[in-house]
Amino acid sequence: MTSRAQRTTLPAAVTALVLAGSGCSGSADDATTTPPMLAAAVAAHTDAPLRAAAELPEGSQGVVEGDVTVEVSLDRQVGDNAHVLLAVTRGTPFGVSAAELADLCESLGPCEEVDGATLVFENGSPESDPGIAYAWMERDDVTVWAYGYGPFIEQDPAQRSEEVAALAETLVGVVSDPGVGFTSAAAYVEGAQEICDGPWLDWYGQGNGSPEPEDSTDWC
Repeated sequence: MTSRAQRTTLPAAVTALVLAGSGCSGSADDATTTPPMLAAAVAAHTDAPLRAAAELPEGSQGVVEGDVTVEVSLDRQVGDNAHVLLAVTRGTPFGVSAAELADLCESLGPCEEVDGATLVFENGSPESDPGIAYAWMERDDVTVWAYGYGPFIEQDPAQRSEEVAALAETLVGVVSDPGVGFTSAAAYVEGAQEICDGPWLDWYGQGNGSPEPEDSTDWC
């Protein structure tokens, strides 16, 4: 999914709806989480318009069987769209081993603890790679992990832009949200319908020439 996948702005109604449940969404309700619900959760934790959203296919980006996932494309005033990948799993963050996760903090570090979540930045490389921000939180045998990229991440934290700070805030906010898990808060259940009516793509890569997978699920 790229910034050219779909140019549909998330309706204002869903932004207001999910913001009503953001930050203080409380414990998750009984509705089983779907990818559009996760997209609604991301919408609640960002001011950027959602341009596209789709389920991540199993076997990509550390996604394993049983995970609930989504990738969303977020509008930026300058440059290519930003992307946030979000997953709920009973495994380890990003599908890596505990040792590899520790290495992530050591090699990229330092890892920061923010609102109970772990946050770490991979610095960008000028002209080639904007860098990546990673966040995850483990609670009640469930792990919620996310990473995002788009704005350039400077090596010196003092030089990082407000846009990078906003991306990190979105990642930490969504992974630490008690309304995000294998069950979802009511606001995200309702917000999912607006996602389906707006920026949702039927499959990852739709609009970019990628054929529909045989095992794709119609979440909307």
